[in-house]
Amino acid sequence: MNLGCVPENNGLTEKLSEDYRVFLNGRECPVYTARVSAVPFAKIWFDKRDIKYTEISSMVRFDGEGEAEVRVLSLKKKGSAVVRPLGRGVRCYETPEGYVFRLTQPGQYTFEVGDDRGALYLFFDPPQTKPARENCTYYFGAGIHCPGLIRLQSGDRVYIDRDAVVYGSLFGEDVRDVTITGTGVLDGSFENRVFEGCYEPYTKSLIKLYECENVVIDGPVLRDAPIRVVNLFGCKHIDICNIKAIGHWRPNTDGVDIVNSSYVTVRDSFLRTFDDTVTLKGIDRYQHLNVEHISVQNCVLWCGWGRTLEIGLETACRCVRNVEFKNCDLIHNSAVCMDIQNGDYAEVYDVLYEDIRAEYQPYTLEEQLMRAPEQEYTGKKGAVPSLIEMNNFRFREHYKGFPKNDTVYENSFTVHDITFRNIKIFRDDGVKLPALRIGSEMENVLFSDILVDGLYENGRKVKESEWEIVLKRTNGFRIL
Repeated sequence: MNLGCVPENNGLTEKLSEDYRVFLNGRECPVYTARVSAVPFAKIWFDKRDIKYTEISSMVRFDGEGEAEVRVLSLKKKGSAVVRPLGRGVRCYETPEGYVFRLTQPGQYTFEVGDDRGALYLFFDPPQTKPARENCTYYFGAGIHCPGLIRLQSGDRVYIDRDAVVYGSLFGEDVRDVTITGTGVLDGSFENRVFEGCYEPYTKSLIKLYECENVVIDGPVLRDAPIRVVNLFGCKHIDICNIKAIGHWRPNTDGVDIVNSSYVTVRDSFLRTFDDTVTLKGIDRYQHLNVEHISVQNCVLWCGWGRTLEIGLETACRCVRNVEFKNCDLIHNSAVCMDIQNGDYAEVYDVLYEDIRAEYQPYTLEEQLMRAPEQEYTGKKGAVPSLIEMNNFRFREHYKGFPKNDTVYENSFTVHDITFRNIKIFRDDGVKLPALRIGSEMENVLFSDILVDGLYENGRKVKESEWEIVLKRTNGFRIL
């Protein structure tokens, strides 16, 4: 195994965790930190979030082939421990020498003691070929680097070494054939949000691309974004693989936002976000471009606010179609696990959710909106996020600051031909079955042909009569 080292450069050092010591195959490795949201408490305005609603979590990064035996010493928390995703069946044993478990394949995992507070992330990367320095436009070797904003050009090659931490952001506009590789850290803590909207280029976030094509993003840890972590606007042929988005606690830190883009793949990645985790959207500026041919596969997702796998709320385009979410583990959720909000004027159809595993815990906190500066979070444990929701209320009529848009196509506001296949939930004791809420909010619009083919709870197929199902103006809803 290749273990991360502690890079030092530019007078900066990476902070090591005070919560865990971790040994991989008998060898101790450094445990780094990332600040995350501690509670689902979001502002209705967009200035800086109070740090008291955050906490420090920890992460270990290593790469290799074969198996890894992991021994964890939890220095502050004691009790029963679990390794997620549960669907991978990693068994954790408490011994006098610490918690011990074995990872049989590369991937992203979390180690949690008692509850989800102060979690430890384990990022087990497959080996990645290191390019020659002379073949890269930007080569960040071991150490800490502070380039700030990097404006990408067509043909750029960016490499972030496993032992590198880069305080900066990557911004591209109308560029082609770009690669961003390496399993090091890209950190956005240097930048503050300077504009209310997330769509404008004023705040650069970590990776923000406008009208770009043929871009590969493979490997980096994306930490502490000032707004949405990865933003794609009017892009085509984008491949996102093995990214690890962590440390997101500021407002609107969605994971991957796919906006009026097509032929986009997000795969083999870990996203912990403080807002919607993977979201497909449409906005007026690009309304001539559909959202289509999108694939989200083999991802581990942790949503700290909002919706985990989402289409909408903004759907300014003619259609959203040919979308698949497959083989994903939703290990912690907030409002909704799988969601379609057709809030503008698109026709949404040919969407598949398949082999999705959602985990439910009794300590999940309820969401609250902060409506006044003096308001404190008072949410309680026991929230049960909806498993599936669909609606089509006109969001511009509900949110101030968005211009009214009367664009209407023949099949505007409709949702049809949506399939959920082999959906499994892992439910702890004391947690009730989640709800399914599906239906049009418009009197003259019906949702149609919604198929749920296989709903399972802790390995048991659950009858339709056992679920809380709320249907409204829906035709052709079936559970098999």
